[in-house]
Amino acid sequence: MNWFGTQFGQGQTGLTGLDIGTGSVKLVTLQKDGQGLMAASAAYAVVEPAQDAALCEENTLRAIRECFKKAGPAATRNVVCGISGQVVSVRGFSFPPLPEEAIEQAVKLEAQQTCALDISKSVIDYQLLSDETEPTGQDQKQGRKGFFVASLQDAIAQKIQLAQQAQIKTVLMDMDSLAILNCISHLSENKTTESIAALDIGHTAATMTILGSDGVPFVRMLSGSAEQILSMVSLNTQKSVAEIKKSLINNAVPEDSDLEIELKNAATKLITDAIETLRFYSLQQNINKVSRLYLCGGFSLYKPFVRLIQKHLPVECTVFDPMKVVRCPDHGEIRDIFSQFGPAMTVATGLAMRSINYVHN
Repeated sequence: MNWFGTQFGQGQTGLTGLDIGTGSVKLVTLQKDGQGLMAASAAYAVVEPAQDAALCEENTLRAIRECFKKAGPAATRNVVCGISGQVVSVRGFSFPPLPEEAIEQAVKLEAQQTCALDISKSVIDYQLLSDETEPTGQDQKQGRKGFFVASLQDAIAQKIQLAQQAQIKTVLMDMDSLAILNCISHLSENKTTESIAALDIGHTAATMTILGSDGVPFVRMLSGSAEQILSMVSLNTQKSVAEIKKSLINNAVPEDSDLEIELKNAATKLITDAIETLRFYSLQQNINKVSRLYLCGGFSLYKPFVRLIQKHLPVECTVFDPMKVVRCPDHGEIRDIFSQFGPAMTVATGLAMRSINYVHN
């Protein structure tokens, strides 16, 4: 069993990316040819909400099975899954010159000192970046720079067990935020040393992920989520969540309307957190300011919300379209899924790009 895939920009090996979210399940399988990456299968299924934990798990399993049924034989049951939220952490490190055999222990010690998780109950993986050169008189020695990812073992085990119940084998466990960066890094416009960011607004969590010019990812959870925002708007407008979703997806929210005002009020904390995160990151030494931000996740399907983000964030904001990095058939269900749910398919697409050949064990 391999754990975290931590390199960016690596081609996939025919694995299926399976994004098991709390509100929906997304599936993508990719093929690689001389022209790049082609979507061989894609599927999307809603997870019916439930208050009972057992029923919620049952509904998630039903959505996973529905995705594989829709995807057909092109979707291999060897999958890459992702993990996110407060059970996972990513941190950069910079060490003085160390022999290869000492790096793993140094990373574990760094994790114990800087990570909020209980490291004794966590899985840790790391990625070395290009060596740093440190002058020492007439000689030069190579420092070691990189980042590590840590996640609670129980959280990983729960996701693997969920996949097993659906008769799926998890061959690689990744981090959702890194999968997003992996996907976005394929854009030709990002082949520079500029810092880029992704704002992923999911059903129960929102995350800001930044990839700096130094190659070290920065990840921060933000206040607010799609569920919280919709619930607040519903409460203040006396409209059902289903009605609000319909208005948002149809772009039937005129500017300065009561619904737009309530949407802005409900999203204020999320927007403030995003602005503060960008400001905090820009104050770090030797770091380029974020030049562009990509919106992804299910909530970025709503144009009124996108307008709100673009209006208030102090950086160029664009909704991420996976079809800019992955080719789809000219017609058919795969293209329809990417056309309809594109930004929500970003994590699954990034997971499908992973290769177990590049993972540190």
